[in-house]
Amino acid sequence: MHGSFIVCLKEMMISKFDESFWLDTLELAGFDSSYRPVFNQELPDEKAIKLIKSTVKKLNMDDRRFGEMFGNYWIKSFARDKFFAFFDAYKTIKDFLNNLDLIHLKITANLKYPNPPRFEVNWENPSTAIIQYKSMRGFIHIAVGLLKAMADYYRQEISVYRVESDKIKIFIKN
Repeated sequence: MHGSFIVCLKEMMISKFDESFWLDTLELAGFDSSYRPVFNQELPDEKAIKLIKSTVKKLNMDDRRFGEMFGNYWIKSFARDKFFAFFDAYKTIKDFLNNLDLIHLKITANLKYPNPPRFEVNWENPSTAIIQYKSMRGFIHIAVGLLKAMADYYRQEISVYRVESDKIKIFIKN
């Protein structure tokens, strides 16, 4: 998994709680307390999955609430400054969605073992899409949270929810 994701997770945990909360989460996941995520360095998926699941457990949240919390932090506090070109390249959430898969491929292109989630967006009509989430990581709840936060970023009202274990439905209201 791309290191930026884990750096964001760490920043979110420390900013919303404190460093001891982050250290407790590392311990729960079986990481050494000296572990420091690096932005452009991969963390093997099995370790990243364990860390994220431990975070959800430590927070005592369900996956949906965690996905929304992480999505909000990623979009509003973390990624906007680091990946601004991807935000600025599009004017609406629909434009962003139509390029979602390409964006993930570009962000991970320089990794040694890139394995980004893949997204297939199929428009049922001009305002409704089914997004197929393709990833063995099983973080569709994070994808839903990110989409909700993206709508806020583009100042568009949407309804978005998981309809199957690998599908998200999104309605763009404006």
